[in-house]
Amino acid sequence: TASDPDGDPLSFSYSGWMISATYTTTYTDAGTHPVTITVSDGLLTDSQTITVTVTDVNRPPTAPSTPTPPDGAIDQPITLTLAWQAGTDPDGEAVTYDVVLEANTNPPTTQIATGLDHPELEVGPLEGLTSYFWQVIASDGRGGTTAGPLWRFSTADPTPPELMETQPAAGAELVPRDTNILVKLQDEGSGLDLATL
Repeated sequence: TASDPDGDPLSFSYSGWMISATYTTTYTDAGTHPVTITVSDGLLTDSQTITVTVTDVNRPPTAPSTPTPPDGAIDQPITLTLAWQAGTDPDGEAVTYDVVLEANTNPPTTQIATGLDHPELEVGPLEGLTSYFWQVIASDGRGGTTAGPLWRFSTADPTPPELMETQPAAGAELVPRDTNILVKLQDEGSGLDLATL
């Protein structure tokens, strides 16, 4: 503030980092900046230089996206690689990832990995014929975190089909050239009752 002993009206001017009485900072303004403020009553002037300090504000990384396997995927193997599109940090900081995964629990709460520096994780063996929910949390190491969407996949039956019968029998010799070959499989887990190849 300024006052004039003669009661004359005062005008202010600014130079340096600020050129007006107000300034809206951006994320690139962090640091210290000199500003010179000059006051005038029309005849005389007085100036003072001050230092304005703008505190750095951390911005969180963007959310992980584009999961592999895709959200809602079915019949996934019991050992697989979870992957996602990496989040980026608007401040240029390195991003790491925490992963939560849980069977039949939405939202998942079991953290299975922390501090990953690449956007993938091999998991397994998991339970077959089970729904899994998973989520990735991106962190910039400075307290900025962003959780990705909640994703889901289900696993296939890990039990291999059982060979029930072959015609001709296994080990048969001197089989005529035009003989039909029959293989019968049974897979109780997936509901495949009997398949003829």
